[in-house]
Amino acid sequence: MAERSPLVAGGTHKAFSSHPKTFLTDAILAIHKNTIIFAATHATVHTGDQAEDGWFLSDFYAFNYLLNGSVADQTWLTAANPEKLVGKYGDFLHGSPNRDRSRDLLKSDTTPVTVVEPAKMIEKFLDKVTRASAASLRAKHAGCPLLLMIFCHGIAGHYLCLDNGTRHKGVSIVWLKAALEPGVSVTLFTTACYSGGWAVTPELNITTMAAADPDSLSISWQLSNSMGRACGSAFAGATISALSGASTHCLYRTVVRKHWRQTIPFSNPKSLQRHR
Repeated sequence: MAERSPLVAGGTHKAFSSHPKTFLTDAILAIHKNTIIFAATHATVHTGDQAEDGWFLSDFYAFNYLLNGSVADQTWLTAANPEKLVGKYGDFLHGSPNRDRSRDLLKSDTTPVTVVEPAKMIEKFLDKVTRASAASLRAKHAGCPLLLMIFCHGIAGHYLCLDNGTRHKGVSIVWLKAALEPGVSVTLFTTACYSGGWAVTPELNITTMAAADPDSLSISWQLSNSMGRACGSAFAGATISALSGASTHCLYRTVVRKHWRQTIPFSNPKSLQRHR
């Protein structure tokens, strides 16, 4: 694998044998005042237990809370009614079980969510992506980018399982490409397993931030000994820490006022748990 000097700090050109040259960078995603945010997660009230798929919900609401008020155009799709989630499972937390975590994610200053039937999630998701990308393209003269955030299971072959995690049914690269308007500026952020495959495919030419390599599983924090729950993913936690850091200018509006308290000790591998 050939490497050359980076064009930007933290980036390196890598020439893959089976793919065109892809520019890899560890720079954090940028969110501007005119960014269109569209996010979706698959977990239902039945599967939303923090010991099961609730860690996807923790990620979903952590970003919802962090980005609340940062941009005007935000859409958040979920298959689980937030009031029922809290009533059944209690508080949803985020971060390492060994450090402080923000409580009451679903009771905090969040952007309203749209609850969708699980069986209709994929159809609704693709329709909303088409509408959001069309809106982004219409405002392209103003540099209006689209940020897609997907919190769900992934399977090998590049499928995002938005239908309550159903393994034989998911959003494919082909489907997502067909839903996007040609020429739109898109960034995809996903915590799904195998999601790195979406970054290197020549079929989908968009910027991607993925939680896992094309052939690996994504990682959540391990179950808390005291509560028996996983509080989101390590990848999302690292991104949140970067976005909410006092020195970052990635967000249009400073979000440090939200007093995000979590830290990510990557030096402790025992705090991590892999998921499909």
